[in-house]
Amino acid sequence: MVAYVAIVILIAIALFMLIVAVTMLNRNNKGLTVAILIIISVGGLFFYGMGYTSRAVAQIQEGAPAGAGLLMLNAAFDTIISTVKMFSGFRDESVIAGFPPVAVLIFRLIHFLALAVTARAILTVFGSGMMARLKELLNRKGELAVIFGVNESSLRFGEELHKDGRYSVVFVGGSTGEGFASRVLERTGGMLYSESWALDPDEEFFKRTGISKKGHRTIVVYTLHEDENKNVAFASKFGIMLNKLEIPKERVSLTLLANMELNYGSFFQAKPGKELYGYGSVMVTERSYLIARALTDHYPPCDFVKFDTAKAVAKSDFHAVIAGFGKLGQFVLRQLVINGQFEGSNMKIYVFDPDLERKRGNIGFLSAPMLENYDIEFFDDAVGSESFVEKIEKDRSISYFAVCMGDPIKNSACASIIQTVVHRINTEAAVLQCTLEGISYNRYKKGSVDEWPVFTRDSLDIILADKVAMALNYIYCRSNKDEDPGKAAVDHWVNAGYLDKMSSRASAEFTGAYLRMSGKSEEEILASEKFDINGEQLENMAKTEHLRWCAFHYSFGYTPMPPEVFEENGKQYKREIKKKETSSVIIQKDYTKRYHACLIPWDELDELSEKYTAYTGKKKNYKQDDRNNVLQLPELLKVRKEI
Repeated sequence: MVAYVAIVILIAIALFMLIVAVTMLNRNNKGLTVAILIIISVGGLFFYGMGYTSRAVAQIQEGAPAGAGLLMLNAAFDTIISTVKMFSGFRDESVIAGFPPVAVLIFRLIHFLALAVTARAILTVFGSGMMARLKELLNRKGELAVIFGVNESSLRFGEELHKDGRYSVVFVGGSTGEGFASRVLERTGGMLYSESWALDPDEEFFKRTGISKKGHRTIVVYTLHEDENKNVAFASKFGIMLNKLEIPKERVSLTLLANMELNYGSFFQAKPGKELYGYGSVMVTERSYLIARALTDHYPPCDFVKFDTAKAVAKSDFHAVIAGFGKLGQFVLRQLVINGQFEGSNMKIYVFDPDLERKRGNIGFLSAPMLENYDIEFFDDAVGSESFVEKIEKDRSISYFAVCMGDPIKNSACASIIQTVVHRINTEAAVLQCTLEGISYNRYKKGSVDEWPVFTRDSLDIILADKVAMALNYIYCRSNKDEDPGKAAVDHWVNAGYLDKMSSRASAEFTGAYLRMSGKSEEEILASEKFDINGEQLENMAKTEHLRWCAFHYSFGYTPMPPEVFEENGKQYKREIKKKETSSVIIQKDYTKRYHACLIPWDELDELSEKYTAYTGKKKNYKQDDRNNVLQLPELLKVRKEI
């Protein structure tokens, strides 16, 4: 009997080794699947082995004509065959006749697991296409978000859209490594397409994503690839298909990651002659700008300046350090200059970068007037150098460090050095790390770290990112009698130029500074529906508004308009009015040469207003324009609250 049982056990071991070998050949099986297979196999061999061996022994004892060895060999083979057949749904309950209920339950559970493994194998081999089709069908509900460019940042952004609950997410990208498609599905509930018909979007892509002329769903396209040229190419090909399939422009928007200085917004915007098709609204932005904008949004310079709120005037200066001066550091410098202007305060910024000579040329070309008009010192030295430490020790009013080395490891090392020095000299200063992935602030004294990713709905969604700026632009259009009753704020925004949009954004970002200067809360102003401030507060805020406005224009390369140019513009305006009763001349501004007549001290604005009025016959008060911008705060806060 012992020999017969040994034969059964040896055959069972051989079967087990065969199953494991087959399992290991399939790389998709994970540890859990292997463990379940082992449990099923051992369980099947045990129950069927016990049942068939007992039956064979009974036959031998009854004197069956077949030999004992042959009966036991048949029992062994029956055991193997029945164990294998379990995976097809076979179950022979005769082998457990007389077994206790618990054993019967285990026997049936083993068979259920066998069927589950079989179903998984069928889906793995035959069902991937079917599951993809099913997911495509499910993805046709709600608004559609098409994200071109698959990376960790865009995946986090897709996850945020998915949590909103209104979006079906589709990613388009090339090879991203094994398992990325499953990560997309797990984290965003969306699809990942890497086929040629998706990378170069054609009718097949539109068919699979359910985009058609007859549909009603909104389509938001985000091109978030690291390569800006690929973003432009994808947006262009997608736009061609929109026109070919006659998708109404009102249903489609584009957020394009590309060079903001170029005229991509105008290029991709639906043209007046093709009102039905194309992108209804377009936002062009860059990673570096998004990071710089987020920096001054979450950590604005006004939070590092003390104010006499009774007068709305600054009582301290804003001094900052930028470590690293690549494209990111240059955008940060612009943002700090624009947002660091307050009546009663002086701004000073130190820039450190050991490769400064090579990097400074770009901003020297684009923003030379800013470098000439503000107290910005450049040091061709690294953080941790002797000159760096000396500067921090000497100027203990530095309250703001923006580390913009680009690489997270370099950033962390640089921030650590700065924190050590700041801690040693016992000064209060924020050390903020900026990379192309996001912002982090190690509040080491509190034992916490703030983190803000580069791609968020607040920064990439056209409405969320620019709604306050749109409202400002609309107010400006109304004040200049450029309002068309048939146009909404978004229509004026669509037609605004790059610099006008950037100016409105900069003004919108400054609303928090006016709250700080006034000493009033957002809730207090919204409740009263007016900005209840005295004359001195209003005048100082208007002066601050003028300082901020000038800083913006200097940072974008504008210089004061020469008096003779202003006079010639005025004369040309008069000539055209006399001849045609209308004029296209903008007296105070030249977009091409980047001149602006208002880039003068506050006290000289009255004289300029009089000259403008004399040439145009239109009453103009530039100081009052600044006051009005301040007084618009309640309306802007109301818009922001509605977002």
